[in-house]
Amino acid sequence: MYYSCLYYFFKCFYIGLELRNDILNSPYHKLGQHNKCAQYFYLGPKVEEINLVPEAEKSGMMAEIRNMIYRLSVNADGLIENVNNNPCEQLKV
Repeated sequence: MYYSCLYYFFKCFYIGLELRNDILNSPYHKLGQHNKCAQYFYLGPKVEEINLVPEAEKSGMMAEIRNMIYRLSVNADGLIENVNNNPCEQLKV
């Protein structure tokens, strides 16, 4: 029993960590920079894909995107566990 609980805890922790990393990397992936993409997330270069991350960094847009994505990634564990902070949803039976 103890082993199965411990296994479940570490499995959820690892999945949450992977999800958090994928969320943090998602704007880079979408803008064409794939050096931190997991193998299951990125299947190879697209024809004529352009890396727009340097332009987004220069304009300051990337800092804003990172702030929003960071707030989402902090809640990655809740996404895995299907936790809801909406009071109306918490009362559903």
